[in-house]
Amino acid sequence: MDLKNHIWKNEKEIPNNSIDDDNNGYIDDYYGWNFGENSNITYSNEVSASHGTHCAGIIAADHNKIGVMGILGNTNVKIMVLPIYSDNMLKEEDLIEAIKYADNMGAEICNISAIFVDEKREISNVIQCSNMYFVVSAGNFQNKIINGLDLDENKRFPACCDCYNVITVGSINEKEDISRFSNYSKKYVDIVASGEYIYNTVPNDKYEYKSGTSMSTAIVTGILGAYYYSYTMTIQDAAKLMIMNAKKNLI
Repeated sequence: MDLKNHIWKNEKEIPNNSIDDDNNGYIDDYYGWNFGENSNITYSNEVSASHGTHCAGIIAADHNKIGVMGILGNTNVKIMVLPIYSDNMLKEEDLIEAIKYADNMGAEICNISAIFVDEKREISNVIQCSNMYFVVSAGNFQNKIINGLDLDENKRFPACCDCYNVITVGSINEKEDISRFSNYSKKYVDIVASGEYIYNTVPNDKYEYKSGTSMSTAIVTGILGAYYYSYTMTIQDAAKLMIMNAKKNLI
């Protein structure tokens, strides 16, 4: 219920007629495309959809006096559903194809709550050529010895894409300290946001607490969208204004 009114639809496609009506290379992609499973069924099961649904709710859950309210839930902003997660795996090529699809279909802001090694820099290349603005997670890492990776020494992508159209987001706790699990970087992390015990939507009209830079990224995506939605300016100018207005915190 919280996200129903904010799901993007490909109006140039006639659903379930087994024809690629808009000739974009994807058949029956009326509700987007599942790149992880190469299917037009964007929701396959509760487990695989939980992470994305939680992030989407942070951005745009309806202000309907039920459950939670997303940052952009009282606007006409639409979420383009493009899953890349399948069989407990994330593949770089699926992310790249999803970015190309979103770009081609007119998306303006891309939230990426995932990280990759990307040794061939293919993710960087497709982002650099994109018309979209990207809000991406710094990523999480924690074991008995290490709390968060220094991305200056351990590059992950798209977090370390050196492109003007990328904002990399780390996580902080309620005391405004960097979260123990959050990756960090003096060079690549542009902004931080709350990322611990965030309560929001999961499938089947339920709600859960989740933690991670994924949640922080969705918060920044929502705020960037609010700046862009509220002011007559380019996304790049909205991003600059958002960063300028952020509280300075030396981490």
